[in-house]
Amino acid sequence: MSLAGSTPSVEGRPKRRYYPLSEGKGQRVPAKGASAVPSRRLGTAVASLSAGKDSGAGEASCMVLPPPPPLPIRGSRASRYERLLAGGSAIAGLLVFTLAAMIWPYDHAGMPYSHGTHRQLGLPECSLRSTLGLPCPSCGLTTSVSLLVHGDPVAAWRANWVGVFLTSGGIAATAWLGLLAVGIPRPPRLSAQATLLAFAIGGAALVTVRQIGLMVSMMGCSPW
Repeated sequence: MSLAGSTPSVEGRPKRRYYPLSEGKGQRVPAKGASAVPSRRLGTAVASLSAGKDSGAGEASCMVLPPPPPLPIRGSRASRYERLLAGGSAIAGLLVFTLAAMIWPYDHAGMPYSHGTHRQLGLPECSLRSTLGLPCPSCGLTTSVSLLVHGDPVAAWRANWVGVFLTSGGIAATAWLGLLAVGIPRPPRLSAQATLLAFAIGGAALVTVRQIGLMVSMMGCSPW
């Protein structure tokens, strides 16, 4: 809004100041006791009065400050750390399923194994089973995942039913983490940290429940 200077006095009348109602229309309304520099109350404009020596009339100029740059929208994309975490976890999941596909979970007669297929990866035999004859919490888990990847869900359930749930959840988690890594999902969505935490807690709970069931079944009453 521009500010007009004081008008010259006519026939001894006192000078009065005028403010335009709107820019470019030339309409003016007298303002009693108006301040010459009202821009101190405005946060977006700075007014300065300059006296024209040649023309002899006072003019007011208004300099409008440029608006501040817009703030970046937070949460529109996954953070850099989260994308790296999601990408690394997705690659690890793909590696696990690739190894499960490389394992052959059947014997020479075509019958599925119940455990021990992890030895095809060069890993040692289960120490708990070899020394005490007791199954460890992860016994049959590798075999179950491999059987399910090879398309044999019934044999996978018999080897270790936890592996069926972990494989299904792992496929879904790997796909979701892959999407997070490329920044496709927009908030609100499940973060990479929450996805990994939910998968770890769920897997640990399932393994614990199965191990308790095995111990109970060894005592003579099987719950499943």
